[in-house]
Amino acid sequence: MSDKLQTFWWQQAHQAVRDSTGHEPEWLTAYRSEQLERFEATGLPDKKVELWKYTDIHRLEEVLENRLTDDWELQLDEDEQARCVIVVSDYGIEVHGSLPSGVRLKPVAEAPQKLWKPFAYVEPGEGRGTRPGSQIQARAYAHVMVNQAAFKTGFWLHVAENTRVKRPLQVVYVQHEDVCLHINNIIEVEAGGTLEMRQCARPGGIINVVNRQWCGQNACLNVGNRHQLAGRSALLTHTQTWLQDNAQQHSLTFNQSGHLSRHQQDVLPLAANTRHSAGVIHRADGNAHLCSISQSLLNKPAANTRVYMRALADDKAVSVVNCTGVVYPGSDDCQVEQSLKNLLLSERARIYSKPALEIYADEVEAAHGSTIGTLDEQALFYLRSRGIPLEQARDMLITSFLSEAVNLDDAPWRQQFYESLQAC
Repeated sequence: MSDKLQTFWWQQAHQAVRDSTGHEPEWLTAYRSEQLERFEATGLPDKKVELWKYTDIHRLEEVLENRLTDDWELQLDEDEQARCVIVVSDYGIEVHGSLPSGVRLKPVAEAPQKLWKPFAYVEPGEGRGTRPGSQIQARAYAHVMVNQAAFKTGFWLHVAENTRVKRPLQVVYVQHEDVCLHINNIIEVEAGGTLEMRQCARPGGIINVVNRQWCGQNACLNVGNRHQLAGRSALLTHTQTWLQDNAQQHSLTFNQSGHLSRHQQDVLPLAANTRHSAGVIHRADGNAHLCSISQSLLNKPAANTRVYMRALADDKAVSVVNCTGVVYPGSDDCQVEQSLKNLLLSERARIYSKPALEIYADEVEAAHGSTIGTLDEQALFYLRSRGIPLEQARDMLITSFLSEAVNLDDAPWRQQFYESLQAC
């Protein structure tokens, strides 16, 4: 346990509860207080917590010593100028461009109470989700509890029923003064709606983002995340997605560098016939520490989830990929696929890769696998025999390997992810 970080977060959360009194709905202030009490009772995660077993939480303490510089200005390229860009920072929320028709953006404190569904702190194993989670399991969500108590800013993004948003929305998270900034968002896509959203972060210290994603009947939400962090910064994100009947949620995530970059997504169907897919790319080098976690908690029939993770670690970097799929009793006809492949490019680098399935239902199609290896020497020799220089040949093989995650779904931003891979 990190006493310095725990004390700092407790002070942030306690101050936020005090400041919110009388300035937001009473139920929301009560919710903040409840989350603060949960955090006080559980404390920060340690190595006993499976979801944090290989994540070095002490790196967050080191980032707390950063001094932020307020010299960042938003620079939009031609493609970004053609769409709406939402900048979320410790200064508040700024909107550049105009919101598409049928899309509403408000401060998160104005979101209806029904959208503030508590996060499930559940205990793994048989009967999962039928009883409150253990103290150890609840600690895995300590950063979420702190966020829910201490969030300073965030938005409620609402897409009206049957609204098909044709232009993508860009969300940028930025720090100016707060060495640790907590951001809380709610994204709601009503029945028949579609939304494409891209997110990126520019932390100078620690940014802790929690997203609730609600997808109504027949709705579709596509999210692209590109995180290329500075060496002494940290980004924590936790996304919980609820899917109604025939709803779809797809995501592509590209993580590179950062003192600590940790991302977790929990998917929970609320009705049958849901679809979820996630492609995750890790490019860890230097002293970076990257962690991605995916949990699909399938408690409804005919739910479909596919997760492809591709990671490489070079120099002294650490890459952690963890994927869990749980099929509850009675959730027949579910399909679960997990593919975790990793490249180890240095003797000092480390990779921790864990796929996991818990199946408590019949009539389920499930597959999972994980590999850790090095570059194919035969393929490298073949490329060099064609006159391609060694470094270029290595880059070609690495790009081809990582792009397998991009190919998971025909996402509208796939070409941009290819360009990001080739530019690194």
